Amino acid sequence: MEDYRAAKPQSATTTVGADGTTTVTYAAVDDFDVTSLSIAATASVTATKTTDKTDTVKLAAYALSFDLGDGKLDAYNATGGADSQAVKVKGGKEGMQVDVELTGDATFADGTTAKKVTLGADGTADLTVLSKAPYTAMRHLALRGRAIVPPTAR
Repeated sequence: MEDYRAAKPQSATTTVGADGTTTVTYAAVDDFDVTSLSIAATASVTATKTTDKTDTVKLAAYALSFDLGDGKLDAYNATGGADSQAVKVKGGKEGMQVDVELTGDATFADGTTAKKVTLGADGTADLTVLSKAPYTAMRHLALRGRAIVPPTAR
């Protein structure tokens, strides 16, 4: 029986290079209870002989969070324009990509309400949130999806 939480390879087969190596790319794991993956491969040695290899990959867990500074976002700033709030995503690893979503009467500085940010060398990313009319709906920030650590940053 297939484990619904397991990451699935993007391709069922791969070609081994002259140096004897190959790369297999897997989809993200959406279940935070999964802490490791067992990977099994069968390689053809000759037309009639195969060899099997099994290994375990441990998954890193990160406690991503927001630093909201003073946590205050008013409808207007002192000059009558949209108020702004600096927000820092923190707790990750350099190179991680994190999906951030904003709901309510606010947008990010670029006018969007969802974005993918890449964490810097210190494992953080800075965002700016702006208030937006009609200023009545509560504003909420959420980390959505799974943070992805690129292979070079592991």
